[in-house]
Amino acid sequence: MQRDNLRDLIERWVRRTGSTKGRLAKLIGVHRTRLYPWMEGQSQPETEHLEALAEVLGERLSVVAAAIDESRRQREAVGA
Repeated sequence: MQRDNLRDLIERWVRRTGSTKGRLAKLIGVHRTRLYPWMEGQSQPETEHLEALAEVLGERLSVVAAAIDESRRQREAVGA
Protein backbone atom coordinates (compact mmCIF):
# COMPACT_ATOMS: atom_id res chain seq x y z
CA MET A 1 0.00 0.00 0.00
CA GLN A 2 1.39 3.34 -1.05
CA ARG A 3 1.50 6.06 1.59
CA ASP A 4 0.23 9.55 0.91
CA ASN A 5 2.84 12.06 -0.18
CA LEU A 6 2.56 15.78 0.44
CA ARG A 7 1.02 16.37 -2.98
CA ASP A 8 -1.78 13.93 -2.06
CA LEU A 9 -2.50 15.75 1.20
CA ILE A 10 -2.51 19.17 -0.43
CA GLU A 11 -4.63 18.12 -3.40
CA ARG A 12 -7.14 16.49 -1.04
CA TRP A 13 -7.32 19.75 0.96
CA VAL A 14 -7.87 21.74 -2.25
CA ARG A 15 -10.75 19.44 -3.30
CA ARG A 16 -12.28 19.38 0.18
CA THR A 17 -12.16 23.15 0.71
CA GLY A 18 -12.65 24.34 -2.86
CA SER A 19 -9.66 26.60 -2.28
CA THR A 20 -6.33 26.87 -4.08
CA LYS A 21 -2.71 26.05 -3.42
CA GLY A 22 -2.04 29.78 -3.50
CA ARG A 23 -4.54 30.27 -0.68
CA LEU A 24 -2.94 27.43 1.27
CA ALA A 25 0.47 29.05 0.88
CA LYS A 26 -0.88 32.36 2.11
CA LEU A 27 -2.49 30.70 5.13
CA ILE A 28 0.82 29.15 6.17
CA GLY A 29 2.82 32.30 5.47
CA VAL A 30 4.80 31.43 2.34
CA HIS A 31 4.69 32.31 -1.35
CA ARG A 32 2.93 29.66 -3.44
CA THR A 33 6.14 28.84 -5.29
CA ARG A 34 7.52 27.46 -2.01
CA LEU A 35 4.91 24.68 -1.99
CA TYR A 36 6.05 22.98 -5.18
CA PRO A 37 9.56 21.96 -4.04
CA TRP A 38 7.99 20.58 -0.85
CA MET A 39 5.39 18.65 -2.85
CA GLU A 40 8.07 17.24 -5.16
CA GLY A 41 10.38 16.19 -2.33
CA GLN A 42 13.08 18.66 -3.38
CA SER A 43 13.09 20.47 -0.05
CA GLN A 44 11.12 20.50 3.17
CA PRO A 45 9.46 23.28 5.13
CA GLU A 46 10.99 24.90 8.16
CA THR A 47 9.47 23.83 11.48
CA GLU A 48 7.17 26.84 11.75
CA HIS A 49 5.77 26.24 8.27
CA LEU A 50 5.48 22.51 8.86
CA GLU A 51 3.38 23.15 11.96
CA ALA A 52 1.22 25.70 10.13
CA LEU A 53 0.79 23.32 7.20
CA ALA A 54 -0.40 20.53 9.49
CA GLU A 55 -2.86 22.87 11.19
CA VAL A 56 -4.33 24.22 7.95
CA LEU A 57 -4.53 20.77 6.35
CA GLY A 58 -6.25 19.46 9.48
CA GLU A 59 -3.69 16.68 9.87
CA ARG A 60 -1.44 15.59 12.72
CA LEU A 61 2.12 16.85 12.45
CA SER A 62 3.35 13.27 12.22
CA VAL A 63 1.09 12.61 9.20
CA VAL A 64 2.40 15.67 7.34
CA ALA A 65 6.02 14.82 8.23
CA ALA A 66 5.50 11.26 6.94
CA ALA A 67 3.97 12.64 3.72
CA ILE A 68 7.01 14.89 3.22
CA ASP A 69 9.29 11.89 3.75
CA GLU A 70 7.23 9.93 1.22
CA SER A 71 7.55 12.75 -1.33
CA ARG A 72 11.32 12.68 -0.90
CA ARG A 73 11.43 8.87 -1.09
CA GLN A 74 9.40 8.85 -4.31
CA ARG A 75 11.65 11.50 -5.84
CA GLU A 76 14.76 9.51 -4.98
CA ALA A 77 13.19 6.32 -6.36
CA VAL A 78 12.85 7.84 -9.81
CA GLY A 79 16.42 9.11 -9.70
CA ALA A 80 15.54 12.78 -10.00
